[in-house]
Amino acid sequence: MVGFDRGVAHPRVFSALRERNLDWVTYCRAPLVVPAVAPRSSWIEVDGRRLLDPLADEIVEIAGHRKARQLSLDEHDKVVFQILTSDTTTSAAGCCGHGG
Repeated sequence: MVGFDRGVAHPRVFSALRERNLDWVTYCRAPLVVPAVAPRSSWIEVDGRRLLDPLADEIVEIAGHRKARQLSLDEHDKVVFQILTSDTTTSAAGCCGHGG
């Protein structure tokens, strides 16, 4: 998994990593996009405790690339954090590295 600042991210980089079978993750800058799906509870275990987050988990199209997974953290009916990733197998909360 390769993680980087959104300012460095570029569709060509995403494609090059995918060609090498490497997953990537990057955060999105404001303004954040309103997800097309409702948030659902996703959990991650930290120190033996299960922590829940309301996350919208969807596949989106990236111009100049192909599809990617977009995860949006919802707090009080507002998106407060969003990432893009090529990882489609890790739980939403696990990808965000966030819990509670």
